[in-house]
Amino acid sequence: GDKIMIRNISLAYFDSKLPQKYLQPIYVFEGDDNSNREFIAYIPALQNNIYEQE
Repeated sequence: GDKIMIRNISLAYFDSKLPQKYLQPIYVFEGDDNSNREFIAYIPALQNNIYEQE
């Protein structure tokens, strides 16, 4: 299979087009594969149950 080289990891906030009650922190993984195709993944930085404590 294809291998991906992660070249940058950063912390950001998810910006939805729909209104949100809270800003959601996410990890952003950026890199490329062996064909130089760009790869970007967004992963939640908090566990889901943290929003359920209200």
